[in-house]
Amino acid sequence: MKKEVFLLEKINRYNHNGDTVVEISISKGFALWDENYEEYQNFERSDYISERFFKDGVEIDSDEWFGGMDEDYEEADWEEESILSSVDEAKKNEQKILEEL
Repeated sequence: MKKEVFLLEKINRYNHNGDTVVEISISKGFALWDENYEEYQNFERSDYISERFFKDGVEIDSDEWFGGMDEDYEEADWEEESILSSVDEAKKNEQKILEEL
C-alpha cells in the first residue's frame, strides 16, 4: 500500500578540487510499505520541504548554490537516506545531523 512519507537525505557533493558541500534535505512523497522486509520502498518525491547546503560548516545560501555552484559539485555520495513516516520525525533527525556538522 502506498503511504505518504518523508525522505531525509545527507549527501556529500564533491568538485574536481576535492572540496565538499554537504546537502541535507527533506522531501515529501509516497512509498510502498513492504510487509516482508518491514520497510518502505520505491520512494516517489512530490516536493522538497527543505534543502540546505554547507561548506566547511557554514551554510550556503540556496540562491548561490543553484546559481551555478551546483554545477561544480557533480560527484555525490549519499551518506544517509531515511524514509520516515512523519515530517516531525524527519525534522528531528535532520537536527541531529546538523548538530554533527
